[in-house]
Amino acid sequence: MAMAKEVRMPGIATHHVFGCELYRRLDGVIGVSPASKQAFLLGNLGPDPFFHLVAAPALLRFSRVGQRMHASDPERLLDAVHRHAVVDAASEADGASSAYALGFLCHYLLDSTIHPLVYAQQHAIADGGVEGLPFEGPWLQRSVHATIETEIDEYLLTTHLGATAATYPPHEEMLRC
Repeated sequence: MAMAKEVRMPGIATHHVFGCELYRRLDGVIGVSPASKQAFLLGNLGPDPFFHLVAAPALLRFSRVGQRMHASDPERLLDAVHRHAVVDAASEADGASSAYALGFLCHYLLDSTIHPLVYAQQHAIADGGVEGLPFEGPWLQRSVHATIETEIDEYLLTTHLGATAATYPPHEEMLRC
């Protein structure tokens, strides 16, 4: 595996492709209104966009939201998302809260399915003494993890959208399919 010099939004494109595919198949369940579709796609990104706020110093403090969500007990976090979706859904006409909750659940489903593979590869590469890895310790682990997720992104972008991480503008595409 080639080490990427610049890692852009690891895993975000994978979640986007997954979310769009699910929405195409389940739009009648999720909701067909534009608000429902966008809420589902946003929920499907989970806390990941918060991790990328470090590029904007004024928004850095919000990156802790993503860290806290990822470190939280999944049962408590998903229960809170569900409770708010049910309460909010009763007072809204477009179903956006329920759609967001379904998207968030899909994010968790994909992460819990893919991350065991990513972590296994990450540890094998980082612990294997591969020459040319740019960092040591925790930075090495993060760099390898991000590179593996970027490789998955590249594959899905190429096979599903005919794009690459270099040509795909995530900030323009995340809320549409």
